[in-house]
Amino acid sequence: MSPTNRQHFKEIATTAAANIIISALGSLGGILLARFLGPTQRGNLAIILQWPAMVGSLASLGITQSTCYFVSKIRNFSRNIVATAAMCAIVAGLVVALIGPFISFGIGRNKEVIYLLIFVFLLSPLYISGGVWQSALQSIRITTWNIARLIQPILYLLCIMIFWTIGRLTLLEVVSSFAISLISQTVFSFWSTREIIGKGGRVQRGLIKKLYGYGIKVWFSSVPRLVNVSLDQLMLSVWPGITSAELGNYVVAVSLSMLVLPISQAFGSVAFPKIAKESNNKSNIATERITLLGATISSLLVITPICGLASTVVPIVFGKGYEAAVIALWILSPGAVFLAISQVLGDILKGKGRPLIISTSEGIGSICTIVLLIALIPNFGINGAAVASTVAYGIVLVFLLVKNRLLNNSLREKDANEQRKI
Repeated sequence: MSPTNRQHFKEIATTAAANIIISALGSLGGILLARFLGPTQRGNLAIILQWPAMVGSLASLGITQSTCYFVSKIRNFSRNIVATAAMCAIVAGLVVALIGPFISFGIGRNKEVIYLLIFVFLLSPLYISGGVWQSALQSIRITTWNIARLIQPILYLLCIMIFWTIGRLTLLEVVSSFAISLISQTVFSFWSTREIIGKGGRVQRGLIKKLYGYGIKVWFSSVPRLVNVSLDQLMLSVWPGITSAELGNYVVAVSLSMLVLPISQAFGSVAFPKIAKESNNKSNIATERITLLGATISSLLVITPICGLASTVVPIVFGKGYEAAVIALWILSPGAVFLAISQVLGDILKGKGRPLIISTSEGIGSICTIVLLIALIPNFGINGAAVASTVAYGIVLVFLLVKNRLLNNSLREKDANEQRKI
């Protein structure tokens, strides 16, 4: 094995290890929250954390992914790229913080949920700018990037356990724990980026245009992807007749199905900057094959035992009131595998500079998601939402596979033509 390949697999292994740890921490925290908050408050927590995250992701206009792409491409200008991207991120975060109260009063189910939603919306400048600094780390020092990603879930779980130990684990304490962990992660990412790329970066107008030129292309794929991944829970959170307890069951089912992602995402996270850097199409296709094969096998190896043990383990681990999560999990599990492979394909296409392919596929998937959710939730509740998600993920995967194959054939033909000219 060549030194380049050894380094590639080392980066995949360390990223996969970090993803597994993050997933394990999230699962442990999820179990504690499910058991001690109960289905109703667990459902309310999903509303409080997911809506600001979704709105913040939409407002960022792809600035985080654009940072990773251009720092990988143009390393000599990384300080100015990061400084410009961070400024854009902070402005976007301030906009989200300003509109947060209006959204909160519109979707909050009670005063506690409304006020906590407003508080989390106020954290948006940290959330988006932190994403920029982490994306810079991903492109220049993936080990430090993994450390930065670990800080938030570690501190979040630690704070939750402290509040649980002293008997004060309520929604307020959980949201406070989230805020502490997010602030700590952002500070670490900021200082680590400065230490690696240096100080003195300048905001440049030309870079704003370049960053958003690529970022908006990614944004057009991320918006429909957010619809595909999050709309089921968001729609259930405001759908008449769906209780917070039912939403809590669905959140547990989704969290268990998403355990397929930690290892598979490692392949895509490493492939994105590697493919962006590499100009050799043949080398990139080899990287792509390893990435897709690894993501597929790892997803299947994870989801199979989860589904097999769910009916026994879920009631024991999460406690009473979560029996409905098992059936929803079984329905969601094939879709989770489809989603894992699609996300890795998306990283590959972003590395090739073709985010608009992802935009089209996710757009088709989001339309299917919306139509199916509206059709199925009234009669089948959370199980209908699970069916809608799985079908939409499958449609997105098929489209991406076909488009990526056509792109590779085009690149091979281009290389062959250049060889003939020589």
